[in-house]
Amino acid sequence: MNMTGYQAKEGDVDGARTAARLGAERARIAGDLQTEGRFLTQLGALERLVGRRMEAAALLAEGLRLASACGDHQFVELATGNRAALARVAGNWSAAWEGYERALEAAPPMGGDRKSTRLNSSHANISYAVFC
Repeated sequence: MNMTGYQAKEGDVDGARTAARLGAERARIAGDLQTEGRFLTQLGALERLVGRRMEAAALLAEGLRLASACGDHQFVELATGNRAALARVAGNWSAAWEGYERALEAAPPMGGDRKSTRLNSSHANISYAVFC
């Protein structure tokens, strides 16, 4: 998954999307639900960034389902935050607010690794970072 994050940071969103798709498929074949959920969540976040909202919503929902089933709090937080960002873009402010609150509730306890997801509220438009 580090390659997906690196490609996205370097501006190669298409390459990151391809890597995430391949990673999710390989994880699915291997029966690794946690890794599949992580890749689907990352792919959903990338689809959201390029404006493909319907695809993003479906991928984030599946990523959230798998992350929740595996107890992967970090990716529950990421999927929930990105779903909230989709609601915000659609103008559904109450769903966005609820989603951001759920993302904060899903956040790992203090002292955990907080490098992977961040809420960026320093701009007029709040956005959820994909990953670092």
